[in-house]
Amino acid sequence: STVDGFAVRASDTFGCSDAIPAILPLKATVLMGQGAGRFPTASAVLRDLSDVLCGQRVMMPAGCVRVTADGEGCGHPYYVRLPAELTGQLPVDRIQKDGDTARVVTSSVTVKWMHDTAARLRAQGAKLFFAGIEG
Repeated sequence: STVDGFAVRASDTFGCSDAIPAILPLKATVLMGQGAGRFPTASAVLRDLSDVLCGQRVMMPAGCVRVTADGEGCGHPYYVRLPAELTGQLPVDRIQKDGDTARVVTSSVTVKWMHDTAARLRAQGAKLFFAGIEG
Protein backbone atom coordinates (compact mmCIF):
# COMPACT_ATOMS: atom_id res chain seq x y z
CA SER A 1 0.00 0.00 0.00
CA THR A 2 1.28 3.49 -0.74
CA VAL A 3 -0.29 4.70 2.50
CA ASP A 4 1.51 2.58 5.10
CA GLY A 5 4.63 1.43 3.25
CA PHE A 6 4.13 -2.30 3.86
CA ALA A 7 4.18 -5.04 1.25
CA VAL A 8 2.78 -8.52 1.94
CA ARG A 9 2.27 -11.69 -0.05
CA ALA A 10 -1.38 -12.39 -0.80
CA SER A 11 -0.98 -15.97 0.43
CA ASP A 12 0.07 -14.65 3.87
CA THR A 13 -3.23 -12.81 4.23
CA PHE A 14 -5.61 -15.47 2.89
CA GLY A 15 -8.63 -15.84 5.17
CA CYS A 16 -7.83 -12.74 7.21
CA SER A 17 -10.37 -10.11 8.18
CA ASP A 18 -10.73 -7.30 10.71
CA ALA A 19 -11.84 -9.93 13.22
CA ILE A 20 -9.09 -12.43 12.32
CA PRO A 21 -5.94 -10.44 11.47
CA ALA A 22 -2.69 -11.96 10.28
CA ILE A 23 0.36 -11.35 12.46
CA LEU A 24 3.33 -10.99 10.15
CA PRO A 25 7.01 -10.37 10.96
CA LEU A 26 8.50 -7.06 9.83
CA LYS A 27 11.45 -7.92 7.59
CA ALA A 28 12.49 -4.49 6.35
CA THR A 29 11.55 -0.83 6.41
CA VAL A 30 10.61 0.89 3.17
CA LEU A 31 10.74 4.67 2.99
CA MET A 32 8.11 6.26 0.77
CA GLY A 33 8.26 9.49 -1.21
CA GLN A 34 8.54 11.13 -4.57
CA GLY A 35 11.53 12.82 -6.14
CA ALA A 36 12.29 14.70 -9.29
CA GLY A 37 15.03 14.76 -11.85
CA ARG A 38 16.74 12.32 -14.15
CA PHE A 39 17.98 9.79 -11.57
CA PRO A 40 15.98 7.20 -9.58
CA THR A 41 14.29 8.60 -6.50
CA ALA A 42 15.66 7.62 -3.10
CA SER A 43 12.43 5.76 -2.29
CA ALA A 44 12.76 3.64 -5.47
CA VAL A 45 16.38 2.78 -4.71
CA LEU A 46 15.58 1.92 -1.09
CA ARG A 47 12.61 -0.20 -2.14
CA ASP A 48 14.85 -2.16 -4.53
CA LEU A 49 17.46 -2.65 -1.78
CA SER A 50 14.73 -3.78 0.62
CA ASP A 51 13.50 -6.31 -1.94
CA VAL A 52 17.02 -7.72 -2.31
CA LEU A 53 17.48 -7.92 1.49
CA CYS A 54 14.18 -9.80 1.74
CA GLY A 55 15.37 -12.36 -0.81
CA GLN A 56 13.72 -11.10 -3.99
CA ARG A 57 16.27 -11.52 -6.77
CA VAL A 58 14.12 -10.78 -9.83
CA MET A 59 12.75 -7.24 -10.00
CA MET A 60 10.43 -7.76 -12.98
CA PRO A 61 7.98 -10.62 -13.34
CA ALA A 62 8.49 -13.17 -16.12
CA GLY A 63 7.04 -12.04 -19.40
CA CYS A 64 7.72 -8.32 -18.91
CA VAL A 65 8.62 -6.61 -22.15
CA ARG A 66 10.83 -3.52 -22.38
CA VAL A 67 9.08 -0.64 -24.10
CA THR A 68 10.15 2.85 -25.01
CA ALA A 69 8.08 5.68 -23.58
CA ASP A 70 6.59 8.10 -26.08
CA GLY A 71 7.15 11.61 -24.74
CA GLU A 72 5.40 13.26 -27.70
CA GLY A 73 1.87 12.65 -26.46
CA CYS A 74 2.19 14.34 -23.08
CA GLY A 75 3.00 17.94 -22.33
CA HIS A 76 2.90 20.38 -19.45
CA PRO A 77 4.78 23.40 -18.12
CA TYR A 78 8.18 22.90 -16.50
CA TYR A 79 10.11 24.60 -13.73
CA VAL A 80 13.67 25.10 -15.01
CA ARG A 81 16.70 26.52 -13.18
CA LEU A 82 19.49 27.42 -15.59
CA PRO A 83 22.08 30.08 -16.43
CA ALA A 84 20.28 33.37 -17.13
CA GLU A 85 21.88 33.78 -20.57
CA LEU A 86 20.10 30.60 -21.78
CA THR A 87 16.51 31.64 -21.06
CA GLY A 88 16.02 32.45 -24.75
CA GLN A 89 16.22 28.70 -25.44
CA LEU A 90 12.90 28.13 -23.61
CA PRO A 91 9.28 29.19 -24.18
CA VAL A 92 9.08 31.35 -21.05
CA ASP A 93 5.78 31.89 -19.26
CA ARG A 94 7.31 33.36 -16.07
CA ILE A 95 10.87 34.17 -15.14
CA GLN A 96 12.84 35.27 -12.09
CA LYS A 97 16.50 36.22 -12.48
CA ASP A 98 18.94 36.27 -9.59
CA GLY A 99 22.38 37.26 -10.81
CA ASP A 100 23.62 34.66 -13.29
CA THR A 101 20.82 32.19 -12.48
CA ALA A 102 17.27 32.19 -13.82
CA ARG A 103 14.24 30.32 -12.58
CA VAL A 104 11.72 29.79 -15.37
CA VAL A 105 8.23 28.37 -15.67
CA THR A 106 7.80 27.36 -19.30
CA SER A 107 4.63 27.31 -21.31
CA SER A 108 3.34 23.79 -22.00
CA VAL A 109 5.84 21.70 -23.97
CA THR A 110 6.05 17.97 -24.67
CA VAL A 111 8.09 15.72 -22.41
CA LYS A 112 10.29 14.80 -25.38
CA TRP A 113 10.94 18.45 -26.24
CA MET A 114 11.98 19.29 -22.66
CA HIS A 115 14.27 16.25 -22.32
CA ASP A 116 15.84 16.87 -25.75
CA THR A 117 16.37 20.57 -24.96
CA ALA A 118 17.90 19.80 -21.55
CA ALA A 119 20.23 17.20 -23.12
CA ARG A 120 21.32 19.68 -25.81
CA LEU A 121 22.01 22.45 -23.26
CA ARG A 122 23.89 20.06 -20.95
CA ALA A 123 25.99 18.86 -23.90
CA GLN A 124 26.97 22.51 -24.38
CA GLY A 125 28.12 22.64 -20.74
CA ALA A 126 25.04 24.19 -19.12
CA LYS A 127 24.09 23.16 -15.60
CA LEU A 128 20.34 23.02 -15.30
CA PHE A 129 17.57 21.41 -13.31
CA PHE A 130 14.04 20.84 -14.52
CA ALA A 131 10.86 19.31 -13.16
CA GLY A 132 7.43 18.94 -14.72
CA ILE A 133 4.54 20.92 -13.27
CA GLU A 134 1.30 18.98 -13.34
CA GLY A 135 -2.00 20.04 -12.02
